[in-house]
Amino acid sequence: MKGCGAIHSNVVTVDGFHKSPDLFARCAGSDRNAPKMAPAARLQLFTLSTIYLITLSQPVWVAEIMYNFCMDENLNQPIPFKYYLPAMIVLTVTGAVGIALILTLTLPTIGPRWLFFFFVVLFATGLFLPFTWFLNLRFPSDPLAPPQVIIRQAAWFGIFAALLLWLQMGRVLTAPLGLILAAALFLVEFLIRLWERSRWNPNPPSN
Repeated sequence: MKGCGAIHSNVVTVDGFHKSPDLFARCAGSDRNAPKMAPAARLQLFTLSTIYLITLSQPVWVAEIMYNFCMDENLNQPIPFKYYLPAMIVLTVTGAVGIALILTLTLPTIGPRWLFFFFVVLFATGLFLPFTWFLNLRFPSDPLAPPQVIIRQAAWFGIFAALLLWLQMGRVLTAPLGLILAAALFLVEFLIRLWERSRWNPNPPSN
C-alpha cells in the first residue's frame, strides 16, 4: 500500500516505536499476516490499565496514606460501610476477572504466575474488607481506626491468602506454618497500630 509506505517512511521513531497516531489505522488493513498480540501480552496490558484506573478512582484519603500523621479529632464515630463499598467492588471484581483471565489465557510461566498472586491479593482484600470494617466496629480502638487502617488490615488478609496459596502450590504448606504466618502478620499489624496510637495528637498544631 503506497500511502502506508509513505507515512511509514516519514514517521520519526523513538526507541523503535512509531509516533504517528493514525499509522496503525491506515496500515492494519494492508498487513493481514502481521502477528497478533499474544494472550500473555494482552493480559499484561489489561493489568497495567487496571492498576492505572484503580489509582485514579481511589478516594483522596487513599493517596494520603502515611504513618507520621495526626489523626482527625472529628473522627469520633465509625465511618459507614457504604463509603467502603466502591473500593470493595473494584478490588473484588478486578481480582476475580484477573484470576479468570490468567487461568484461561496464559501458561504457568513466571510472569503470569506472579500476576496470579497479585490478583489473589486484590480479590482477598476486597473480600475481607467488610470483615475488617465490622471487626473495628465491634472492637473499636481509641482513637478509632481511620479508613486507611481498615483497608491495610484487609490487605493483610489478601497477602496471607496469597502466601498460603503459594506455599500450597509448592506442597510445603502445613497447619503450624500457616499459624506462624498468621501470628507474624498479626504481630506486625499490632505493632504498627501501637506505633500509630503512640503518635496520635488529638489537637494538631495549626499552620
